[in-house]
Amino acid sequence: MREFFLEYKLVILTVSAILFALIFIDVVFRSAKHKIKKKKDFYKKNYGDGVVIYAGSAGGLLSYQIDDTVGLIGKPDLVMQDKKTKEVFVVDLKSGKAPLEMEKYHAFQLAAYFLMVEKNFSLPVKRGIIRYLDDGNKENSVENSDELKNELFEQVRAIADAKKKISKNEVPQLVRNHNVRHRCEVCEFRLECPQVLV
Repeated sequence: MREFFLEYKLVILTVSAILFALIFIDVVFRSAKHKIKKKKDFYKKNYGDGVVIYAGSAGGLLSYQIDDTVGLIGKPDLVMQDKKTKEVFVVDLKSGKAPLEMEKYHAFQLAAYFLMVEKNFSLPVKRGIIRYLDDGNKENSVENSDELKNELFEQVRAIADAKKKISKNEVPQLVRNHNVRHRCEVCEFRLECPQVLV
């Protein structure tokens, strides 16, 4: 028996490795499938009888090109279409408490998602919802409008201009427009900003 094992050691180890890999892939696949089903069940429970067009956890990145040098990329948590009204809406899930008034940057985030969804799925988006999971699932809704999209374009172009100036070792005039420490911690301009909170 020992001689058999020594003679076929490489074959036995290879077969064992392949079996282990197959089992591992099966476990990962089943786990991902379970998460997607759980998320879809959550959506159906909270958003009625809609069709899930896109779920960020299961889909790839979406994009929208503003001009030759500036583009947007992102992953909305959910894009649904109401079966009865055919209305398409975007849902973004947030942790934490709902603010008394919705933050402007959340509206801009939804506006970016509107553009991406309309481009990638050729469907008009009616509105977006920000849902605060840690605050009794409170929601804020934002209507899709040209005015909101134009404001987003202005903000994105201002960020792109600031990045160009920084890359040329010019320091742009940066002005903090919030009092949220976390936003400063993740901001790409925190090293240049004279008003950083961190």
